Amino acid sequence: MLKIVSSGFYLAGGTSLALQLGHRDSVDFDFFTDSEYDIGDLFEKVEQATIYTSITYNIFLLTDCMLWDRIVES
Repeated sequence: MLKIVSSGFYLAGGTSLALQLGHRDSVDFDFFTDSEYDIGDLFEKVEQATIYTSITYNIFLLTDCMLWDRIVES
C-alpha cells in the first residue's frame, strides 16, 4: 500500500515510528501532504492497494481528510 499511496505523501504518526523502530504493531496509516490532491483519487489508490489482500476497512469519514475507524488484517 505504501508504494501506491506514497507519491506526494509521507507516512507519519505511530505507524511511521513503529516501522522504523519495530517496537510495536500499528494498524493505522497517517498519510500527510502539503500538496493539493484529489481525495477521490487517493481513495481509489488505497482501495486498489487493498483489493488483493486480506486487509478490510471501514470508512469513518471522507472529507478533506480520510479517517478510517479500523483496518483489520486477517
